[in-house]
Amino acid sequence: MKKINLIYTALGAALTLASCDDFLDTMPDNRAELNTEAKVASMLVSAYPNKSTVLMTEYGTDNVVDNGSQYTVYYRNQEETYLWKDITTETNDDPKYVWQSYYSAIASANQALEAIEDLGNPNSLASQKAEALMCRAYCHFALANVFCLPYNPETANKDMGIPYSEKPETQVVVNYERGTMAELYEKINNDIEAALPYISDEVYSVPKYHFNKKASYAFAARFNLFYVQPDKSNYQKVIDYATQVLGSNPTSVLRNYTALLPLGRADVGNAYVQAREPANLLLIPSYSTTGRLLSGMGVRYNSSKGVISNETYWATGPWGSYISGKDNYLIYSNKLYVNGAPNGVFPKLEEFWEATDKTGNSGFAHTVNVVFTTDETLLCRAEAYVFQEKYDEAAADLNTWQSSHCRSTLADRGPLQTLTRARINSFFGDLPYAVIPPWQKMKRIEVLRKHCIQKGSQ
Repeated sequence: MKKINLIYTALGAALTLASCDDFLDTMPDNRAELNTEAKVASMLVSAYPNKSTVLMTEYGTDNVVDNGSQYTVYYRNQEETYLWKDITTETNDDPKYVWQSYYSAIASANQALEAIEDLGNPNSLASQKAEALMCRAYCHFALANVFCLPYNPETANKDMGIPYSEKPETQVVVNYERGTMAELYEKINNDIEAALPYISDEVYSVPKYHFNKKASYAFAARFNLFYVQPDKSNYQKVIDYATQVLGSNPTSVLRNYTALLPLGRADVGNAYVQAREPANLLLIPSYSTTGRLLSGMGVRYNSSKGVISNETYWATGPWGSYISGKDNYLIYSNKLYVNGAPNGVFPKLEEFWEATDKTGNSGFAHTVNVVFTTDETLLCRAEAYVFQEKYDEAAADLNTWQSSHCRSTLADRGPLQTLTRARINSFFGDLPYAVIPPWQKMKRIEVLRKHCIQKGSQ
């Protein structure tokens, strides 16, 4: 009997040791081993952030005003952002989760880059390597625009940047050096320049959800508007890169706003973010409630008729001024929507609801961010022409922009004016300043004063 027990004990020990070996040979988590080219390509799906900076960047600007205490505060972070207070909430649109999301995307890009190196940097993965570099550059650039001072060539060597992550983490805690803005932008630029020659659309089933060729050049054009060089050579890069996006006939790739006019609100929102739209270059979905706020739910702090009339949709431009109750040369000004509130919106950032429990009506709010468009890239080029003092070329690009965004004629005001250097100078030289209500002006001044005092004391 004892002999039998000893046999079972020995057998059990052997099985235990075998099981232990199997356990130790198993990855301790669910990470994928990037040991094939297909796995590397799949990894890059997570190299794009799933959170958005739009709420933080929009509600801290003068596009938003306080529409009055008769409206309740919809979200606390909306109010705190508007008032330039420290944001105390922890939702998908707040600094903590935005920071984590972008660095998580950077980590995925770095993991893919290391895997490509481990596989011997094969030519067959050159496009994937380029995409990973572009994702890494973009995420650092986006974070810098939220959490750092603007790039200033005169102070960039001392202004603080953010850590530039260039390799996967192998330790639980790593102490990073922030570095300067000069160091940060140099590394972003290096990644962009290394990636551009190898970006290819052929490796994607839906290129608009990846850094395809046009999206990559659009990013390079935008970045070089920020990355000002002492010799101003960055502006020629903006022009060259933008031209790669726009081709010889930019009008053919700009958004056709006339086609949106017959559509209802939801249809406009859906049409605006379609991958088949030629003007859309890169689409990045995110978990965000910004869509519902901009669509009129967050009325207390939002756009207003005053902002629309003087600064955005109906603002006087070289093409003419808004006349109440009549059409405007700007096509999309007719697609404003007001939900019984003082703020009008154009539905280009709508909410898409992902239901996880239809009975309990619970789920996740999403937006689809159109990160780069041909319309914006055209304006980047026009701005670069201005910095090069090539004003006729800038006016030509603005006329191209008008051809997409404005009606060619109005019954009560005649044809749209062709923009020339002289007409633009005349318009802006004679432009009166908008009248700001005294209470609104004083409130913003007080907010700025308190903000500067608080930041100066830290």
